[in-house]
Amino acid sequence: MLKAREIDIKTGRRLTNYDPKTDRQVSRTKDIENSYLEEWLSRQPISGNDTSLLTAKLYDGVDGRDIEALSDRGQKLIFASGEYAYFANAVLADLLLKENPIYASGEASAHNAVAYGSLIASDGVAQTTTTKGSIRVLLVDNEKRDFGSEALRDNAGNKIPTDQVEKLLDVMGDGTMLVPSVTMRELLLDKEISTAIEKGLDRTGTTPEPELVERLLSEYQQEGKIRLSNVSGDGAKAIQAEIDRTTEKAVVQFRAAIIDVPGIAKGTAKTSSWCERLGVDAVISLDDIKGAERNGIFGRPGIVEVESNLWMNRKDIAKCGGQSFGPQGKYKVPNATLNELNPKILEKAQEVAERAVDPYALGQHKIAQIERQLQRPLFIDRPEGIDQEGEATEVDGYSSAENVAAVIKMDEYGQLVQMPTIISQLNKGLRSDWKDVATSGIEIPSAMAQHHGALKPWEVCNKDLPEGAIVAYYRSPFGNVGAAAIAINNLDAIRQGDPESY
Repeated sequence: MLKAREIDIKTGRRLTNYDPKTDRQVSRTKDIENSYLEEWLSRQPISGNDTSLLTAKLYDGVDGRDIEALSDRGQKLIFASGEYAYFANAVLADLLLKENPIYASGEASAHNAVAYGSLIASDGVAQTTTTKGSIRVLLVDNEKRDFGSEALRDNAGNKIPTDQVEKLLDVMGDGTMLVPSVTMRELLLDKEISTAIEKGLDRTGTTPEPELVERLLSEYQQEGKIRLSNVSGDGAKAIQAEIDRTTEKAVVQFRAAIIDVPGIAKGTAKTSSWCERLGVDAVISLDDIKGAERNGIFGRPGIVEVESNLWMNRKDIAKCGGQSFGPQGKYKVPNATLNELNPKILEKAQEVAERAVDPYALGQHKIAQIERQLQRPLFIDRPEGIDQEGEATEVDGYSSAENVAAVIKMDEYGQLVQMPTIISQLNKGLRSDWKDVATSGIEIPSAMAQHHGALKPWEVCNKDLPEGAIVAYYRSPFGNVGAAAIAINNLDAIRQGDPESY
């Protein structure tokens, strides 16, 4: 893990937080884990001191003079995102920007550092790297449906029929990457494997005791399979089938790069038997690749063979869940959808109002909220950009909201919710609830989408929706079709709407 110390961009002063354990101010840091920058730096002949990073938040009033002032003090700008700028000493800055660039150099180098620079510091929940020393990648021009001048052949050397190649091209859209099952399996989280183990045990009638699940998880982590020492043969097969099912259904946001080759890819990835059939480590849309040399090996479609290794991380996994839908796009939503959404938003506001005057109900809501977060099977519990007011401070690894919920849960007679300190913490959460109603609205069914050319531009395929569900689509204020599809089960609401809006 890389730790970038936070500074004020105008003064260069290190920002600190108060640590109650030591009664001292400690440096504020931004953790960067499972990023390509961390992987790349581990392969460079530089000392640990030369890998230290500084980061500063960009705000109104920051200009080039602030960057020059930091450079004069030995901290050079290496790349920036929309919100943060990153700085390093001269040794690391020269390595990143001159001697061995991650992005293509030349006229486009400044553009790459701004447009794509922060991709190398885009962290994830897991990562994997091939170790065989050589890789094969099929690059596809998804706009022109072009896979190069060479005919595609399978592992046995047989030419693949055109109609089957067309099916491959159907799934290659903007931001699409296909990977072998073994690659995706290495990116699964422990919680996801544990969930698969529990489901496999349930299928064979075995109670998924926590101790047994933990032993099987440890065994799988060490050996990559489930042995018969702790479960029956049927149990082992059922567990492996669930792990395979989790792997095959996964659609993840990813960052990928070929070690020491300029350029980095981003988008969504899923498993595909095409990788095994073609004998490639990945199938990548050209639109995925950012900052590569225009006329380099990643500038044209076809199979590329490189003496290197492929690195890849993942950020989140597609799972049908809830997508916040607030008022910002409502005026573009079909009337039929509004007939379903508005009552739900009003109902949610009414629930918050009732909790506001009932301390006991407010406390029980906080307990249920925290327990839901702790039970989620994924590492990322909150969507980016959602401000959970009053829940950021951590003590001994637990947030203040978790501590408050634990205290209230132990209060058998409901007396502690009358204490001023408890009421103060609950009111912080209440303010967050009101803000959520006002800005985020309600949650609607959503999932990460993967392109498929057999679908029309306004169509999606969601196998997890109940059969017969009607799906409505909305256009955002920017004119594009909304990424989230809203499942509508109220036929009367559909009939009241404008059918041309769907």
